[in-house]
Amino acid sequence: MERREEGDTKPVTGSITIHELLCIVHFNSPQDEAQEAVRALGRLGIKHHSDGKETFVLVANSGAAIDKVYGTTKWRDGAHVKRLKEIQSPHRPETHGSAWFRGVGKNRALRIPTKLLDLTDPVM
Repeated sequence: MERREEGDTKPVTGSITIHELLCIVHFNSPQDEAQEAVRALGRLGIKHHSDGKETFVLVANSGAAIDKVYGTTKWRDGAHVKRLKEIQSPHRPETHGSAWFRGVGKNRALRIPTKLLDLTDPVM
């Protein structure tokens, strides 16, 4: 996937963060890049979704892919659920139930409102 540096329209290659992938999907720009970002996030057990009232991110509670994301951090072994629920906000994360993730399959998930995430338009 190509990545744009701020203020630079010339594509560059390199690693891209989960946050950057979420920004690409959230702002749907450009369409083919957004679809690629959706696939990449799904393989990690992460999904950007809207129910018509609210836009949110679903994060799988377990699985090899999400375990690699958390690595050896304090978020590993399912601790991310507890840590994210500790956020004090009117838009705090909550348990979602099961969701389907591309490349991961069906998994219980945590629902995080995008209002909690600092998503910025990657093209700006």
